[in-house]
Amino acid sequence: MSDTLRCWNGQQFLTGTCDELLESRLVSLQGPILKDNSLNLIAQLLYLDNQGPRLPIYLNVSSPGGCVGSSFAVVDAIRELNAPVHTICLRLVAGTAVMIVSAGREGSRFAHMDSILSFLPSSDDESNPVGAQELGRINRLMADELEKTTNFSCSLFLKFQEEHCRFSPVEAIELGLIDHIIVDV
Repeated sequence: MSDTLRCWNGQQFLTGTCDELLESRLVSLQGPILKDNSLNLIAQLLYLDNQGPRLPIYLNVSSPGGCVGSSFAVVDAIRELNAPVHTICLRLVAGTAVMIVSAGREGSRFAHMDSILSFLPSSDDESNPVGAQELGRINRLMADELEKTTNFSCSLFLKFQEEHCRFSPVEAIELGLIDHIIVDV
């Protein structure tokens, strides 16, 4: 397959490479989570679910987090799919991206040994600053979501977030954020 440059939604990419990744059921969330890249990711997840509802989808995540609404949309999509989503944490996953990694199929949430998972205070996107009361509500929603898939309470999540805690993959397993560590050989 030859690589051709294609532009979609203002982003350029090589179609041959993207098509091959999609054929292997591998999708990625790289960089800040914004409306455009989250909609693209959700479209890819829905496409793969339609093509093979029982076959696993592999979602690589390397993101500092981002827009809360877009992140919740990705989590909701993952939960509604018939296909199991295996999440893989690459390097740094922070803020709302931690919630996306933990939304993967239980038993199929991975992180590379050199990864870092970090809780950062959440906010909505930069163009829509939120007040302290709204920020507290958003953080409680994230805490409630993480409580569904992890081994800690809402109050512990809020404490971790307040203290800007960073976790190694070993610590992330203890907290129930991931299930396995990928060790490069």
